[in-house]
Amino acid sequence: MKSRMPPYWQHDGRGVHLERTDGAWQSRMQDWMRKTVFPGANHACGARLQQCRVSKVLRVENGALWAQYQTRKEALKVEHREWKAQGLTVPSLPTTKQPAMPSVELSAELNELFLFHGTSHDTAQTIAHHGFDERVAALSGLYGAGSYFADCSCKSHQYAQRAATAQGEHVVLLCRVTMGWALATKEQHKNQRRPPDNPALRKRPFDSIFAQSGVARAG
Repeated sequence: MKSRMPPYWQHDGRGVHLERTDGAWQSRMQDWMRKTVFPGANHACGARLQQCRVSKVLRVENGALWAQYQTRKEALKVEHREWKAQGLTVPSLPTTKQPAMPSVELSAELNELFLFHGTSHDTAQTIAHHGFDERVAALSGLYGAGSYFADCSCKSHQYAQRAATAQGEHVVLLCRVTMGWALATKEQHKNQRRPPDNPALRKRPFDSIFAQSGVARAG
């Protein structure tokens, strides 16, 4: 099944395009970055982001990655239907702040969300062309190897490196992420290659890990 490209894309999905959006998106993303600073954040990063200025917004239009994403989503939908037929219900995740995007429909049943990812300019270019790659993920993270995202801009901004340009911009990605049947936890899962097994599904691991507020810091 061929995936249809989003109707708001400017290209037909062939190749990779970083499409600069108009000023309305720039203003919208700036407002969203400021609004999603973690409540009560009094550290320097949080204070700066509440006054941040978004200099430009680029939309990644990569047909190959879009097709992979849709294929994986469709496979999860099939699994979820099978589980529902067995009387199993995939838990919804705790409410997270989500940007208003009228042209985008997220799958609530698959716990699909918009989340931030902070990185360097060069790594952002690699992700735009080839996607996230868990093979290069470190085991030392609080939740083991994998791709990390956050609903608070200040958390992802901690990993956003200043670009080697005169403007010294930082790069933050806003990504569509399908969490599926996630393990919501306050515990650490260091040195793990994948999420723990889901006890309801006989040796099948959870699709992802959702870190709840109040998790213990590394140390």
